[in-house]
Formats: sequence, C-alpha cells, structure tokens
Amino acid sequence: MCGIIAYTGNAELPVRAFLEAMGVMEILEEEADRDALGGHGAGILFIPKEGNVILEKVGHNGEDGDRPALRLRDKLEGKGLLDVSSRIILAHVRRAARQNEHRTKDKRYSQPYLTECVNGKKIAAIHNGYVANYKELAENFVLPHSFESEDDADDFIIDSEILPHLHEELAARGENPLKMGELTGFNRDGGNTFFILDVDRRKSYLFHQGKTRGLLLFRGPGGFLLSSRRKPVEKILEMADLPRKAEIQIPPRSPFSLAIELPSMESWL
Repeated sequence: MCGIIAYTGNAELPVRAFLEAMGVMEILEEEADRDALGGHGAGILFIPKEGNVILEKVGHNGEDGDRPALRLRDKLEGKGLLDVSSRIILAHVRRAARQNEHRTKDKRYSQPYLTECVNGKKIAAIHNGYVANYKELAENFVLPHSFESEDDADDFIIDSEILPHLHEELAARGENPLKMGELTGFNRDGGNTFFILDVDRRKSYLFHQGKTRGLLLFRGPGGFLLSSRRKPVEKILEMADLPRKAEIQIPPRSPFSLAIELPSMESWL
C-alpha cells in the first residue's frame, strides 16, 4: 500500500514542501507498518495560478535503495518547477501491491492518474490500496477510455487507474460520484483510500474502505489537507494555517467506511 497527500486551500503553498513531505513518507515505517509507504514510484500534480495542470512522475530505477521521491524532486528542480506555488496539490508515493510488483520501473504505473477522456474534462486521482474488482468495473464501461498503464489483454491495467475513469462514467450518466465507494468496496485483500479531483467542476471526493495505511483529514475555513500520516505534513499544516487536530483520523489497518464530498474549491482559486 502507498502513501497519499492532497491539499486544496486559500494559501498558495510551495511544491517544494510537498516533495520534502514525500521524501519523509517514502521511507516512513511506523509500528503498524510491515514495510515503508513508498519506494516503487512517486508523482505529484499541481495547478499554478495560471490554471494549467502540471503532472510529473517517476518509477523505480531498478537499483536497491532507490528513492523515487528524491529523484522526482531533482526532476522538478531541473524544470524550474520546485519553487512554484499552488492552491491544489496531489502527491503520491508508491508501494506496489503484490499483483503489480513486476511493474515498477515505468512511470506509467506511478500516480497521480489524470484522465480527460470525456470532452477533455480533467479528472485526477490518488489511491492507496487495491481495487479487487477493477477488471469487472472496466468491462462495464460504455465510454471510450484511454488507459496510460495498459500493456496488453493479459496484463491489463493498474487497478488504481480505474478510479478517474469510473468517475467519468458516473458523471456521464448523471449519477452521484459518491457511488464510487459502493462500487469499489469489494476487497477481500485489505482496503482502499482514494481522492478524486474533478478539475473542471472544482469538486473533490474522499473515500476510505476497510484496512489501509490510515487516513487523516485536517479541515478548516481556509481549506483542507489529507494524508496517510501526520509526521510528513506537520510543516505543511503550519504553512496552510490548518488545525493541528485531525477532523477525521483513521489509524492504520483499522476498518472504516467513508465517502464524502469535500468543500467546493471555488472560493480558493
């Protein structure tokens, strides 16, 4: 299972702070963990005030002790993006599920995933867990979709990438996006936490099912921050002027169900 961070709010925060948090989260092993939260890939999505969506990802380089989050930081620095600030930032450090441990080197398997299959509307997602019924969900899609992680019919796609496309399907049918929780809740192997960002509609949704790496949601008048762990985001909470006490705190590997729409981002952009 992976580690996730998502922020939207009034304060424009530096991307650099999130890369630092990812570096901490990537190697973090607390008492409840069997392994680190990351190490197999890393990615970040943010929207500067100009309005363009920037997405950068890296996979694992195949060497023991590789630190994808640190290489991602170097990549952004080389592009002059490390000191960019944004009011919307999604970050992910990847720990591949057993089913996908053979697919770590290519950045196509890292998150966030961003899709714009329906009239160019952008949907982004970050995910921690394993969507056990993702193949069945994909087989029932009626819209044309393009999958970044698709290899061939035998290997199919990464389960995490099903999520933004599932949101597209529900939106096209006029159904409540919160139905995603019901549709992805069939997981005998653990659980899922995922965050969906509808870029064009300025809406976002948070889901938690079963036993995961854990989840904290910090919410205040100026926005919200969610994270798999508290330690990596302490500095971000201070910069964003958000409460230090989590409104929702789900310990690692504790069963819990949650499906909520988060506050509209209209006033923060």
